[in-house]
Amino acid sequence: MRVKCLDDKLIVYQKGATTSNLEELCRNIINKLKKYYNIDLKGFYNVNIFEDIDYGVVIEFILEDIDFYYDYSKVDLHIIKKEANFLYRIPDLLDLNANYGYYYHNQYYVKVKEMKLPNWDFGELIYQNTNEIITNGKLIKCKFA
Repeated sequence: MRVKCLDDKLIVYQKGATTSNLEELCRNIINKLKKYYNIDLKGFYNVNIFEDIDYGVVIEFILEDIDFYYDYSKVDLHIIKKEANFLYRIPDLLDLNANYGYYYHNQYYVKVKEMKLPNWDFGELIYQNTNEIITNGKLIKCKFA
């Protein structure tokens, strides 16, 4: 599990996780955040869960600033699940160790399931608006994969 804290949201990357029970998945992650990262979520959160079959899930916890929330010692979740095709943004075409990739807005991308390397953490994981890249990007077939 990898955690990224931004000003407006907390992002959790969980390889291999499934979304068979969304609420249980979120509760387990909240418990792990408290136990291992010393992050204690309290209040009302909009939760976006992005799932890719080949990677796992990326979960965004977005705290809502609600004045009338009744109990700030608890966590309340509004969960939305979104299917996605995760891509890795890679810095160079030579890093594209796959059969094919995409070139879009001066960046190279490869689908997670196309990665031939066992370590997928050498690029930046992109999980939002990836269908635009796949649809509008130039398909690159690699000869050195």
